[in-house]
Formats: sequence, structure tokens, C-alpha cells
Amino acid sequence: MAWTPISGTVTQYSTDTNELASGYYIKLYDSGTTTPYSMATDSTGGTLLAKCKLSAEGYPLTNPLDDSTVFIPHINQDYRIVLYRNEADADANTTANAAWNVDGVAQDVAQLADISDISTKGTTLQVQDDYDRSPLYTSEASFTAGAGPHVITVTDDWTPSNADMRFYKLDISGIVVPLTPTVTTSTTFTLAETLLTTDSIFTGDDAFRKLSLSRSGRSVANTNYEFSVFEYYGSANVTQHGTEEPNWITFSDDGLSCWSIGANEYVVVGSLSSAFDLSTWSFSLGRNITGISSSTKSIEWDSDGMHFIAVGSVLQVFTASTPYDVSTLSLASSFSHTVGANCIHSHMSNDGTVIQITDIQGTSAKTITMSTPWDATTSTESLSATTNGADYNGGVANPYGFFSDDGRAYFTIYEADAGATAGAYTLAKVQLDSEYDLTSAAIAGSADTIGPILKAPAWGVGNACRLCPTADRTYLAITTYNSNIIYCYRIKG
Repeated sequence: MAWTPISGTVTQYSTDTNELASGYYIKLYDSGTTTPYSMATDSTGGTLLAKCKLSAEGYPLTNPLDDSTVFIPHINQDYRIVLYRNEADADANTTANAAWNVDGVAQDVAQLADISDISTKGTTLQVQDDYDRSPLYTSEASFTAGAGPHVITVTDDWTPSNADMRFYKLDISGIVVPLTPTVTTSTTFTLAETLLTTDSIFTGDDAFRKLSLSRSGRSVANTNYEFSVFEYYGSANVTQHGTEEPNWITFSDDGLSCWSIGANEYVVVGSLSSAFDLSTWSFSLGRNITGISSSTKSIEWDSDGMHFIAVGSVLQVFTASTPYDVSTLSLASSFSHTVGANCIHSHMSNDGTVIQITDIQGTSAKTITMSTPWDATTSTESLSATTNGADYNGGVANPYGFFSDDGRAYFTIYEADAGATAGAYTLAKVQLDSEYDLTSAAIAGSADTIGPILKAPAWGVGNACRLCPTADRTYLAITTYNSNIIYCYRIKG
């Protein structure tokens, strides 16, 4: 066959969080196999590449050593296309670590743009675009592994019986397979296939949907914070107008704005000239929020910047008349939960109906459900976890931490030992057998800890940090005890 381009124009690839896939690698394979297949740089097929690096703007490059040799990969057969996060995984063909893995792409897809093969939507492959906006249905909550049929109930505003609905299975190696339900209703769909505990089901449609970065029922890409890369990303002293000892920081989706709240409930707004790099932080604005609880420990905006939650001994929902403008906030509703006085939130759904609240020491966690979105007065709570203080803290009392969105991991930071020297603090990931349940938890091993990670004054046993994850679970900010310094780290799995 002749060599033809895989697309009609240069494709700009993005990550699973809709950021540019800078430094990622594209690699092709023979369709239906894991046999590598070389792409050509043009229609002559004279120069072949085993893989191609993506530029800072997400474009394919013929030369990985520069950022300007942009090209369109050419193929002469059907193929599998895989987007790897790094060169090592691409060289080792470690598809399990890939950002996405799409098989059975026909050679004529670029010429025919046949949606039955694969199509593009914006700058994202449609199947990836669907994944970004869908809840993730797993054996932990949505179906029992084994032979079908499996009746799966959808979340949010999805309607399985609509003609534009699409259904997929994602296996443990990252391969996506389209599915056809045997039955669909307005709230459920039925699958005849045998499903494994490692399988995940997701859906798509043609409706406009925001990225499902922190939606109830969705385990986001970095929800388990794999520690293969733990990169220091700057720090800032956020003291302004008397605020001190910041309890929490939350970032805008683009990482160029942040909001922190201190011990005196004073909210400081900061601007960053480089996304998530706190070393580029500068003061923009400071406000005392009228009506905010004196117990507030964590804060977060919704994706529209019109709702602002504050969590302490009480859950509060504020509304803004101008998006992301704290000076326009007014208290709309509140709910007195029973988790305790020193609480943070570890998860908030995009639709404003579910929020996970945990004690900062991990001793309990409860799910708050609002029957009316963003109306805390319609809240009910259910017990998610209790703990007997098992050995999940390196033997140190009172570790501060948070749960992953799926409730199957807990993250804590603690001082390594009594009388530890400055900077001897360890970040640990604890795998859980049951969702939000620490009763039998234990640190699995050295691969699940990183330390020391901070250059900060020794706090003494029992004193630790608060961990503030970003919505897409790609960055982790750490507020330090008895200090005005906030640190930020980038975590890539």
C-alpha cells in the first residue's frame, strides 16, 4: 500500500487531563498485535521512525533533539497507536503505563474520517475525549466480575437509551474495546460480556460535557499517585496582611491562580507566572470571607468558579456573582456534619452533589450527598470509614492525610522519627483493601514511600503537614505546620 498520512493536518496531542502532551511519545504497532511498526516521515516512505517525540506544543517531531521538526506520521497498513508518557515506556513497549492505547485503526481513517474507525474531536481522539468526560464504572461499585449479563446504572445526567451513546471497556493493559449493550434504558445499560475485576467501563455521547476530573464514581488518571516521578515544583511564603499558618491551598485548572486560607480564615489570592510553580507566586488579593466558619481547614472552587466550598466542622457552600472572585462570595448554605472539628475534603464531584470529608488524621471519613446540587441544606451523610489507628503512619501519631477519589488509597506525611533532623519527612501511600477503610491498612513497602522530601523546620513527633491535591491529581501542594511556606510537587504515574 502507499504511504498515507494518519491525519489531514498536524495533530496536536493532549494528555488525559487535556494538557498538551509535551515530551510524550507516539509509537505504532501492527493492528491487533504488540509488534512495533515504524512510521514514515512522508509519503515516500524513505525515512522510517520507530517512535516519535511530541514537542512542547504536543506536535509530532522527526528529531527528538529539537522542537521544530514537526511532521505528520505516514502509514501503509492498519495499525495500533499508543501514546506513552516517557521514552523508557515506549522503548520497553510498556502499554500498561500508556496514556492511551487504541487498536484497529484503519489506514484510510485520515482520508475518509470515518467515525466508525476513529475520529477527532478538537485535539483529542474521540475515545479519549469520551473517557475524559465519563464516569468510570468498576467492579468495586458498579458490577460484579464474572460472566454477564451485567446491569450498570449510570451516574449524573447520562441517558443510555439515547441514540448517540457510546460504550467502552478499558482493560488493565490500557486497551479500549467498543461495546454494544443488549438492553438500554434511561438509567441503565446491560452488557453480555464477561468482565474482570481489572476491567473498567466508560461511556460517551455527543453532548457538551466538562472534563470529569473529579466526578463521583470516577477514578482519575493519577488518583493513586504513582511515585515513579516526584518532582519539586517550587514553594512560596503566602503571608499577607496578617494571615499565617496556611491550612490549605487550591489551584485553578490552568495552575496560574491559587487560593489559600490561613489560621485566621483569611483567604489569600495568588497569581503564578508559571503553572503550579509556587516560586513564581505573587500576591493579588486578600479577603475575609463573610460568614466563613472559624474551623475551616480546606477550600475549593467548582469548575465554573461560581461555587466555593469551605470545609471544617461544618460544610459551607458560597456562591460568587463573578467567577473565581472571592470578593463577590456570599454564604448560600451550610451543613453540620458529624465527622469532627478538624476536617478537610478529599474529593468533590463536578456536579455539586457529592463531597468526601475526612478527619485530617484519617480516623474517619464520610460521604456527604446533596440531593440538590450545591445546596448543603439538602445534605445527608453516610459512614465511609473508621480506623483503629493501624500502622499506616510509620509509627508516628496524628498523621495528616487524604483519601484517593476511589477510596482505595490513603496518603499521609509524617516525620520519620522522634528527634528527626530538619527535612526528614516521609510521604507514604497506603493501599486499602476496602474503600475508605484504614482498619487493616499498612504501608506496603519502600516503593510506596518517598522521603525525606521537605526542607522545613523539624516539627516534633505528632506534627505533620496537610496535603492538598489538585483536581486532576497531577500536583500535590503541602502546607507546613507552624510555617507560612507552601510547597508544590508534581507527581506523574
